[in-house]
Amino acid sequence: LNPQCSPIFTSDAVLSHFPPTSIMTGGMDILLDDAVDFHVRLRRNGVPGRFHIFRTLPHGFWSMGAFLPEAREAQRAAVRWIARAVYPKRARERVRASAYRRAKENLEHEGEREEEAEIPSM
Repeated sequence: LNPQCSPIFTSDAVLSHFPPTSIMTGGMDILLDDAVDFHVRLRRNGVPGRFHIFRTLPHGFWSMGAFLPEAREAQRAAVRWIARAVYPKRARERVRASAYRRAKENLEHEGEREEEAEIPSM
């Protein structure tokens, strides 16, 4: 039960000093219960973070992004989490920019639909 081997064995006193933590696990992961327990301990010790279960994925899904869409989404989510942690201002700006682009595209598509509706039928 060496805390240097796994944070699961770390004391609550040490856990309370952990940074915000993101835990992602597969729903078919043999270590799912351990991940849940660890997340609960972090939250009880006041550590902010998030917990996400990718229901259809097994243990080791990180290496399966090339052929499993849900694993690819997990990889993207991890990259977003790290980007927000390392570059919080830049991440917010990117989110705003992508939201602006999506809104603009939606408006453009709505305009196209309206124009199509105005064409009289013969």
